[in-house]
Amino acid sequence: MCVLYAFLLEFVVFRSLKLPDIYRIAKSTGLITAVVFILVAVGNGFSWIISFAQIPQTILEAVGVNEAGPVGVLIAICIAFFVACMFVDPIVVILVLTPIFAPAIEATGLDPVLVGVLITLQVAIGSATPPFGCDIFTAIAIFKRHTGK
Repeated sequence: MCVLYAFLLEFVVFRSLKLPDIYRIAKSTGLITAVVFILVAVGNGFSWIISFAQIPQTILEAVGVNEAGPVGVLIAICIAFFVACMFVDPIVVILVLTPIFAPAIEATGLDPVLVGVLITLQVAIGSATPPFGCDIFTAIAIFKRHTGK
């Protein structure tokens, strides 16, 4: 409904959208959506594989996160999501790291809403942080600006 409303506004009311622009916009949107879906599919597959192989439990036991208590688990989650989002797309990081930390979250009795808020915060900060910074590249592509150099 929102797309239809925007289309009517731009095409009928403001008359700023031309017929050839619709094809270009649809093609660009389709390409971006396809890339995101591919990343989500691969991340979801990878997440399932590592969960099935019980790799998360092995990693958490080796690092000692399970014995660290609630505060240690929260610190480990914050650091892992922040660092991972500096290099990889946030959706993929969430799909891969969430099953790794889920057993530790349940074992320590942490509130899932609190953990979700912290993960969202760390993902947002990490994805805007160099050296990769997915949000920075997205903003550059959308606004067609360079980084300032």
